[in-house]
Amino acid sequence: RRANRNPAHVKRMSCAKTHYLIKLSLYFFSPSATDIFFFSLFPEQCQYCHLELPRDSPSLIYHCKHCDHVSRPDKTYAYVCFKCSYHTSRAGHFADHVKSHIAEKNFQCPFCGYAAVTRNMVKNHIVYKHADVKRITCEFCPFTSKMRSKMNCHVKSKHNNIIVKSEKGFKPFKPK
Repeated sequence: RRANRNPAHVKRMSCAKTHYLIKLSLYFFSPSATDIFFFSLFPEQCQYCHLELPRDSPSLIYHCKHCDHVSRPDKTYAYVCFKCSYHTSRAGHFADHVKSHIAEKNFQCPFCGYAAVTRNMVKNHIVYKHADVKRITCEFCPFTSKMRSKMNCHVKSKHNNIIVKSEKGFKPFKPK
């Protein structure tokens, strides 16, 4: 018995430039799926060693950790981006960063067509667009946010010089 050659989970697309049939799994299928395919035709190039690299996350991450042409003055340079000045010691953060360059949007909102590079970006999207969550107002200005973490970042970046009075006297304001 012959297996089904065109299963339901595979979409076929025709590329006008190459005249080939392209299989795209629905797991990766999003409005930018064709972009992902066309980008894979053109490899990336390391800005340090000029080596042409395949356009997939594992290969890029491995190269960025092991490229001999990169200066690594401290531990925050364990992973150095092949394309920009970003560097970090954290593998997970670096993997998300690399995906932002190669447009791997593998996480999709269950309520709409929004797709993102990281699961956290989809969670933030759901809170802002689909959840009925009360907005938090900044104590010092009109800024509002639905997320406590965004409010904390706002206060630290915009109001870091504010001094507040407490039972123990005056002290710098620290967000919750």
